[in-house]
Order: sequence, then C-alpha cells, then structure tokens
Amino acid sequence: MNITVMGLGYVGSVISACLSKTHHITGVDIAKNKVDLINAGKSAVVEPEIDDLIRDGHMEGRLKGIYDRDYRIDSTDVIIVCVGTPSCLFGEVDLSSLIHVTEFIITLLKETEKKPAVIYRSTVLPGTMKEVVLSLYNKSFSEIDFPIIYHPEFLRESSAIKDFFENPQVVVAPVAGIDADGAENLTKKIYKDIVYRFYCVNIKTAEMIKYLNNTFHALKVAFANEIARICSSEDIDTHSLFRIFMDDDKLNISRAYLAPGFAYGGSCLTKDVKALTLLAQQQHVDMPIVSHIERSNDVHIHCAFQEILESGLNRIGFYGLSFKADTDDFRESAYVKLIENLLGKGKEIRIFDELINLNTIMGKNQEYLVEHIPHISKLLVGSMDELIGHSDLIVLCHYNRKIIDRCKDENSIILMDTTGKLGMEDLSQNIRSLIFA
Repeated sequence: MNITVMGLGYVGSVISACLSKTHHITGVDIAKNKVDLINAGKSAVVEPEIDDLIRDGHMEGRLKGIYDRDYRIDSTDVIIVCVGTPSCLFGEVDLSSLIHVTEFIITLLKETEKKPAVIYRSTVLPGTMKEVVLSLYNKSFSEIDFPIIYHPEFLRESSAIKDFFENPQVVVAPVAGIDADGAENLTKKIYKDIVYRFYCVNIKTAEMIKYLNNTFHALKVAFANEIARICSSEDIDTHSLFRIFMDDDKLNISRAYLAPGFAYGGSCLTKDVKALTLLAQQQHVDMPIVSHIERSNDVHIHCAFQEILESGLNRIGFYGLSFKADTDDFRESAYVKLIENLLGKGKEIRIFDELINLNTIMGKNQEYLVEHIPHISKLLVGSMDELIGHSDLIVLCHYNRKIIDRCKDENSIILMDTTGKLGMEDLSQNIRSLIFA
C-alpha cells in the first residue's frame, strides 16, 4: 500500500519507520528539517531501533519525506494523521494542529478524484472527531464517500518500536464512509504479519480509551510512589514488597508502570490527566482520585527537593534531563520541575544527558526549550567527567552503572537515586535512594 503519514513527531516517525517494512510510506511535515532528515535516511526523534528502520526504509525506496507545501495525494491509499494535541495553559487540549491538517487534507481532496482513507491517530477527548473533525468535512463535502476512521495509538516513548510490532490491541472506530467490516479489512491490510487483538467500537469509546489508559498509568506511578514513601518511613524494603504485590497477576492486573521511582512526566500522561480532570470539572463530575494524581506527583517531586536541601550541599549535578531514559524528550519532565525549584534556592546546577544535543533538538522539543526552559539549557555539560567534577551531590535520573560505580569510588560525592533500580546492596554512606531507606 501507499501510505502517507501526516506529522513526523514521535508518533508519526515511529509509525512511518515501522510501516516502511511492508508498505511505501511518505512522511509529510511542516518542518522542513524533519523532512530532510527522513530523506537522508535519519530519524528526527531519539528512539531505540528507529534509526535502523528509517535507514533501511530509505535505502530500499520505501520511505521518503515531503514538505507539506509540495505534497499532493496522487497515488496515496491511506492518510494517517499523527499531529500533536498538547495541553494549553489550563489543561484544555490544543486542537490547532489537528484542525490545520484536516483543512489541509480537505484542500487536497478537492483537487483530485483520488479518495484515500483518512485515519486519525492523534489523542483527542470524546466528541472531538464528530464535533470538530467531521464537521469540517461536512462543511466541504455534500457526501463523504471516502473512509474516515479514528484509531488511537498506544506507543510509549523509549519502547515505541516494540510496542508497534508487539501491539496488545488495535482499536478503531468508523467515523464516516466505512462500516465495521470495512474498517477491519483495512486494518488487516495495514498491519499484515502483525498479531493483535482487534476492537471495532463507537467513536467516543475509541477517543476515551487512550485517556483511560494514560490516567491509569499515571495513577500507578503516583500510587507506587506514595507506597514507597510510607515504606521508607517504616524501614520496609519497597522492592521486596512490590515483587510480592506484582506476582499476583490475577488481581493486581499488570506490572507496567507499577514500579516505585521518580514522578511521572512527559507529554502524554501529563496532558491526558489534566485534560480528563478538566473535562470532569466542566461536566460537574466529582473524580477525587483522578483530580489528585497530579498533586500526588508534585508531592513526590517536593520530597526529592527537600531531601536534596537537607543534604546542605550546594553544587548539584543531574545525570539525565529527559522525562525517562532512552529518549531526548524533556517536555513536562519532572526533573525540570525539580531543577527549577533548586535554582530558586540558589543551588549551582549542572546537567548531563547523553541523548540531548542542543544542536539537533527540533520540533516540539525545541519549542519547549525556547519558550519554557532556555535558562536550563545553559546548565548542560558535555560529559560525565565534567558533571562529576562539578558536583557534591548527583541526582541519578536515568540508570547507568558507570556513574554509579564512579560515585562509589568517589566517596566525597553523594549519589541520590530516583530511578528505583538500585538494590539494597548498592546503598552505602554516599549512595542513597529516594525509594527506600
């Protein structure tokens, strides 16, 4: 099949790379630098395994990029929309990119008799596809004689390639121009050779499932961290406790996200919890657990802040800045919040993250850097040695055995683990953990 992917951010890049193994993919974006990278066989995002997929797809002629102004539908069979829907100031979902790309697609459809299927993968609140997206098509076409489908994505940054090929479920909702059987047949053509559980549901159910998933994931993170805090006060081995808890996979459901560590961050959990909380407020629905997830997360950041202040040390290093390991995405990173608080107390901060290169940051990451944390970018150093040379205390944000062993050798440096991956045997006078005493 000839498939066009609109938007080459994290989701669009991953979907383009993965589908290029079996289809011919055209990636379209408003950012020319992202398009140029694809056409050079390189990824615009940091993600394990994606570089090889994009290189192979490009070299074998199955993957190319096109600047949006130069794109025409031509022989496209399917358009997959993967533009971002970030949070606005008070938690509302920003639909500007979704509206823009829909209007762009409508313009292209009017210029040709070719009518490809249009599949939306962007995360939106219930009602958006019908009230916003479909209304735009209805204003432009007297009859919608081409398929429009909503198909939420469940890709996690740093494991997105694995998530794609080991997809636990595929959820689709026919919006217009196609029935359930047609949607299932189209899905089979797109995901050939991939095993998955298929669900064809109504539009609002499909829109809501991503919010259910991400809100529950955020709840698991906050819940695990609250339990870790009370365990620490009672000298309980949190890891042993949670091993027992998670071995009950009949009642306790799943291991994913249920591991004590640092506060959650990133664009997905953060914005989806905010959006669902705001929706509940607007509908006058009382959701005390969901409405307090963000506060619980903030309390966990504050606990780390207090622990660092109590050390009495002034020169603080951070190993890692992105919201989790194996990605360069630092949007809504909990570590950024912690650093901001410490800077407010006059602490001398330095940061080393092996995957963050200021010369190659682009897209939403670049916007976030420029608009929200330009001062923090000045604190980045170029090596682990430089970080260690600066610091009296290092906050371990991403697990790395090298820096743990280095700090063990440097008795004068305190290493404070926030990952939850150090065992009791790792702890010493200068190697400490926020997870257990």
